[in-house]
Amino acid sequence: MSLKINKNKKIDVSVIGRVTIDFNPTDYYNTLDKNKNFNMYLGGSAGNIVVGLLRYKRNVNFISRISNDQFGTFIKNYYINEGLDIGQLQIDNELKTGLTFTEMLNDKQSNILMYREAVADLNIQFNEINYENIRESKLTLISGVSLAKDPARKSCLEVAKIASDNDSVVVFDLDYRPYTWKNREEIHNTYKKVARISKILIGSEEEFNFLLERDAQSDKDYENLFRDLFKNNSAEIIVLKKGSKGSTLYTKDKKINIGIAIVKLLKGFGGGDAYMSAFLNSLLNDENNLKEALHNATCAASMVVSHLSSSEGLPTQENLEHFKTSAVMSSEASEMSWEIDE
Repeated sequence: MSLKINKNKKIDVSVIGRVTIDFNPTDYYNTLDKNKNFNMYLGGSAGNIVVGLLRYKRNVNFISRISNDQFGTFIKNYYINEGLDIGQLQIDNELKTGLTFTEMLNDKQSNILMYREAVADLNIQFNEINYENIRESKLTLISGVSLAKDPARKSCLEVAKIASDNDSVVVFDLDYRPYTWKNREEIHNTYKKVARISKILIGSEEEFNFLLERDAQSDKDYENLFRDLFKNNSAEIIVLKKGSKGSTLYTKDKKINIGIAIVKLLKGFGGGDAYMSAFLNSLLNDENNLKEALHNATCAASMVVSHLSSSEGLPTQENLEHFKTSAVMSSEASEMSWEIDE
C-alpha cells in the first residue's frame, strides 16, 4: 500500500460539512407522530465525526456554518466544551441550522425526518475559509451531503483541490442523502469530481452504486467497480460498509473483511460517524495497520448504535479500548490478496 500521511503537518484533520440539531425521542419504538418527548443533541454527519476525533484528542479544523440563534449557541458551546477551536464555524444571520427528528420504530428500523431547505450549512462561504489550515492538515475530509448545493458545494470542491495540491490526504465520506439534490446526473457529476482526487473513499453499498452509476449486487460486482476506481482515480483505500454484514477494506493489492461487534441495538442509525472518526484516528496512529483501523472503526460504530445519541455516545480512546477487551465479533478480521488486474 502506498498511502502516506505527512505527519509533519500541524493539524490532524480538516473536516468540511454539516452540523445540525438532532431531536431523538425518549419514548422511542413508536412512530414519530406518537412521540411526545425528545432530547436535543448535536448532530450531522460531519459534526459528529468532529466530536469523535476530538474525543481521541485530535487537533481538528472544522469548517461549517451555523445560525445566529439559540441553536447556533448550543453548537458553539458544545464544541468549546469538547476542545474545538471554533474559528472556522461561520455564522449566518439569515439562514437557520438544520433540524433532524429521528423515528425509532424498533432496534433495527429507524427513519429520519430532516429539514434541509434554506439551512446554514449549505451556505458555507469559500471566501471565509482559512485555506492555510487545509494546507497544514494531514487529512482532509469531504462530506458528501454538503456537495448537494452551492455555495457549500463550491467550498467543498475548493477545499478538496487545495488539500490534494498540498499533500493533505483527501478522504471522501460519500454520505449520500437525497435531500436538496436536483437530479441523479448532478449527483454523479459532483461526486466524481471529489472521487477523482480522493485517496480514501468510504461509503455504503448504495452510496457506491450512486457514485459509479451502477447496480452492483454481489461482492464480485463491487470489486469490479473498485478496480475501475483504483485504475482511473487517486484512490489508495476504499472501504465498503455493509451494515450488519460488516465491512471490507480494499487496497490495490489486498482486501480485509471484518464482521461487526455484537451488541444489543438501541437504534439503527449513527454508527457511520463513529466508524469514520475511529478509522481516521487509527490511520493517524499507523496508516499501515489497516486491520487495527477496521477493528477500531467497527467497535466504535457498535458502541454508538447502542446509545440514544449519536454524538453523546462517541467513545474516548479509553472507552474504546475497554469495549474491545470484551467485544464479541461476528467474524474476526481476515486479510487476503487481491489485485486490481484480474
